[in-house]
Amino acid sequence: EYPEAPPFTIQGQADHSSTAASGRPPEQTNAVEAAVVAARQDTHCYHSLVGVLGGSCGAAHAAFISFDDTTTSDWPNWSNDARPNCIVCLSGQYDFSDRDNDVILSPSSFIHDVENYTNTVSPSTQWALSPIAKAHTVDSLIPMYFIRAEDDPGSPASQSTYLWYELNQVRGFNSSYYPMWSIPMNDNHAFGLWQQKIKDN
Repeated sequence: EYPEAPPFTIQGQADHSSTAASGRPPEQTNAVEAAVVAARQDTHCYHSLVGVLGGSCGAAHAAFISFDDTTTSDWPNWSNDARPNCIVCLSGQYDFSDRDNDVILSPSSFIHDVENYTNTVSPSTQWALSPIAKAHTVDSLIPMYFIRAEDDPGSPASQSTYLWYELNQVRGFNSSYYPMWSIPMNDNHAFGLWQQKIKDN
């Protein structure tokens, strides 16, 4: 589990007056990183190989830590070598500053949720807290699979498009490491996609 804004949606979660437990960055990604580090150290972990599957905001956190090649001196004891061996993201949000037409016109509460999660209305700050900002600086990638439904209201198409463009056009990484797939004629979100055939043909 990880704390996610707004408050009180997880049992025992503090309100936002407690900065250390507000459910805002970097608490969530730190918690996911700590879980990955713990999994690697578990004796049941096969050859210390760890994959992460995330849905919706969990997909955003999974993408973020896959790009995070920084080192921490204390908890969550993170480093470039701690990054997962693979990532699967279902209906993730990757650019919190995105205000393309499909975001603005979407019936979802994407903008409101982002402002609550980041605790700011500043697009530049929202971008800096996004997975795409980490993708902009990382020097190497791990295999990642990004999946969304074509008509998913919670994950506008531009979210995947901008991240793909960042990885493929700006950074020039090998695109075979990070396929992105939009399931046609489908409006499921995150783990609502679990029963779908997740393949291209």
